[in-house]
Amino acid sequence: MWYESPSIMAVYKPKGIHVHPENHEESGTLLNLLFQHNRWLAEMETSITAGVLHRFHPNDHGLMIFNKNDEYADTLKQAIDLNEMNYFYTVVIERKKLPSELPVKVLTQKEIGNKVVVEIQTTNGNTFDLRERLFPQLNPDEVIFYCHKIQLVLPHTGARHTLALRETNSIPEISFFYAPP
Repeated sequence: MWYESPSIMAVYKPKGIHVHPENHEESGTLLNLLFQHNRWLAEMETSITAGVLHRFHPNDHGLMIFNKNDEYADTLKQAIDLNEMNYFYTVVIERKKLPSELPVKVLTQKEIGNKVVVEIQTTNGNTFDLRERLFPQLNPDEVIFYCHKIQLVLPHTGARHTLALRETNSIPEISFFYAPP
């Protein structure tokens, strides 16, 4: 858990696991782990998607927001529908060829070896949708999203809040040094 308030919980989702089960028998998902360790979510256990506000592809990682109670659920869903939340992603693309223009705000873009690393800002927290919209020609394994920052209005206070896993919005400068054998 990264952050908790009366209305939301921000959780770091690691790579390789699903957010929620496809059926009631599936285990090993992020939501299953939250059911085991959070009393508020255990009360919502009858729902497969209890508290889930946005979806991540299993290969993606970073911050995810979960609704903590029904009192604020409608407010949070309305904020998502009205595009009032901002998600900041570092996107690593395995191929160098990118579309000439991406339909999101591109903050920075760099080539590192055979990869392209792009920092984007979007109002879409669903990386399944982002993959389809931004990189439909690429295999899902060729694109990895890392959500490092989310800006939202907290329903219980009405105040704008930023949750971040790191302090900077830009891709760090990286220098590679090598010597022949």
